[in-house]
Amino acid sequence: MTAEIAKPANVPPARAFRNTVHGIAMQYLAEQAKTPEGRALATRFAMGFAAAATGARNPDDFYNAAPASIAAAAALSLDTGLCPGGAMPEVWLIPRRGAIQWLPSHRGLMRLARKAGFLVRAVVVHVDDLGEVEIKDGEVSIAGQRPDLYVSNLRDVGGVAVFAHDRETGDRITAHWVPGDKVRASKAAGQGGQVWSKWPAEMSAKTAIKDAFARGYIPLESDELGAALAAEPEYATRPTQDKAPLWRAATALPSLIIPAEQPAETSDGSPKETTEGDSDSI
Repeated sequence: MTAEIAKPANVPPARAFRNTVHGIAMQYLAEQAKTPEGRALATRFAMGFAAAATGARNPDDFYNAAPASIAAAAALSLDTGLCPGGAMPEVWLIPRRGAIQWLPSHRGLMRLARKAGFLVRAVVVHVDDLGEVEIKDGEVSIAGQRPDLYVSNLRDVGGVAVFAHDRETGDRITAHWVPGDKVRASKAAGQGGQVWSKWPAEMSAKTAIKDAFARGYIPLESDELGAALAAEPEYATRPTQDKAPLWRAATALPSLIIPAEQPAETSDGSPKETTEGDSDSI
């Protein structure tokens, strides 16, 4: 039986969920949470998670998700710096089978690559534009693309070209081609069907970028990138080495995820910044 988060009486589910993530972030950040920057970071991620939940088809799937998966998703976001929510999310949160699935978007992977010193770009090619694609010596080039062609579903994807350059020198690192059939096979083998249906081009780009890293065409020289690329397909269950206590608490002691007294809120509804000694530290 899946344990549920302890929800204090008279606290709306949306606020309880936001406060849950805020409390997890405050504990996960440890000493950093005692600084103004750390408290602001916890609040930003809590608001991002809340935005993802309220924008979902069924927000209750988030509010009733397994505590361990909420903690896992929050920890992955904090480890990588990728925040959900908004019109162009860096990571997607997908409720599935009572848990939250954490999926980095192509924007998130491109951002982490930039931090690691690489400029990465993915070009999704429509199936009717495949005549413009040339592959020579293992690298792809695209002569042109018709502006009237739009990828509205996975059947439209002819393939994805991934271009990577050194951020400092501008030297090209790779021009990698991922055929459309391989993109569709990745979707069939994975999870996140709702996101694939809504954002076929974006998910195709993400899949191709991940493939370029997995095959070694782009050097993997960032712990953050490694964490994002190694995330479990459904949701991460393995903690990073130095953060294990939170994950064990999330699994074994779910009542600790939300403190007995909820954090006070500011006038705009966001969690009040916690100061050292406040009771909402878990």
